[in-house]
Amino acid sequence: MSEILIFMIGVLSGSSLGILLFSVLSANKFGDMNQEIMDLRTTRSLLKDEIHKLADQVSQRKPPPRKFRK
Repeated sequence: MSEILIFMIGVLSGSSLGILLFSVLSANKFGDMNQEIMDLRTTRSLLKDEIHKLADQVSQRKPPPRKFRK
């Protein structure tokens, strides 16, 4: 009876510690992925701004066409 009780306590404590360790590791990975997503969004925003600036410079070099007079 004593061996079964010790075995059950070991299984329960081992599974509890395993679940706790797994959750801590996955939370750390989730935080890293979240930070990576925020960095990529920032980079995307900066690149979009650069594209808009370049597009504005190109449109400024070429004058608009004149209106046709009858």
